Amino acid sequence: MSPDYHCSFIYADKLKEMGHECKIFVPDDYPINLLYNNRNIIFFKSNNRFLKLAWKIKCIFKFSQYDIQIYYGCLDYLNIKIPLFNFDLINLILFFYKILKIKIIYVPSGCNDEELKENFKKFDNGNVCFNCGVSSNCLDQVNKKKFALVNKFSDLNIGLGCYKSNSINLTHLKYKIIDLEKWSPNISIPNYINKFDKNKIIILHSFFDKNRINEGKNEKGSQYVYRAFERLKSEGYNIEYVYLNNIKSSDMRYYQIQADIVVEQLIYGWWGSTGVETMSLGKPVICYLRRSWKEFFFKQFPEYSKLPIIEASPKNIYEVLKELIINPELREKKGKESREFAESYFNPDKNAKDFLNKILS
Repeated sequence: MSPDYHCSFIYADKLKEMGHECKIFVPDDYPINLLYNNRNIIFFKSNNRFLKLAWKIKCIFKFSQYDIQIYYGCLDYLNIKIPLFNFDLINLILFFYKILKIKIIYVPSGCNDEELKENFKKFDNGNVCFNCGVSSNCLDQVNKKKFALVNKFSDLNIGLGCYKSNSINLTHLKYKIIDLEKWSPNISIPNYINKFDKNKIIILHSFFDKNRINEGKNEKGSQYVYRAFERLKSEGYNIEYVYLNNIKSSDMRYYQIQADIVVEQLIYGWWGSTGVETMSLGKPVICYLRRSWKEFFFKQFPEYSKLPIIEASPKNIYEVLKELIINPELREKKGKESREFAESYFNPDKNAKDFLNKILS
């Protein structure tokens, strides 16, 4: 229910390989550029509200045929509102699914999908919320309703291993997966992809920023990355800054593979899809890791004693970038560590099998 970038599509392929029927419901407002491919999807788009309502009702009954529903980001994609009475039917719809003994799995897509704002603001003295482009629209009265729905109907909530929520009960798994053959350090770049200057050190930063920037701020810390780049460039370093914000999901890896250095984020505290993709491509990845989250991760996954991430924050991003620019051996070393970690932590065969065993248990 709503794609988690490429991850949902790779899961669909893997689950079908294991003999299971799997479809991906794409909401009509889902950004088309983020749609990884058209396989296994259920999608309908219309400006006619009556056709949209009829389609939603059809989906409600169609999805009752499935044993498991995995929701990415929220549980109310099939909600129907009764305007005259200001009433939502989502509780009835989910109750209908529970009567049919359908297992509901919830995968948070970000901070306000797994924690109240009042609690999240305690991290780094509120620095994440202060820099967030959508913070003014993040309201705890809305978040509380979302969590009440999750706590009432979800059978399993997936955590990514970095912290314990106070709002919902998270089960931490190696959930994220990627196609390690398509995201490989050895992939070829198609002719239709723009090529970067091979004579320069490419610093890449990417962020789907639509409606997610406010007064130049965002939780990725893009403004700090660019300032550090400008300072380094003014000092004569042969570098190029590449900022990607609206590339087709299926093409993204062809741009990422050309990067020498990737800056994931400097404020949020953990890596996201960019980190998954670029570590798999064997790139040195810069990212801010909150100390308490890192300690929590090692407790959840004791087989790891270190991470390949090159840690940085807005305060030291200039120094971290400079060290990588002048030290090609360090870039190569961290790139190899990235790929090794990806092969272990984002392994599609093992993780899909473990996930399936977990949700069937």
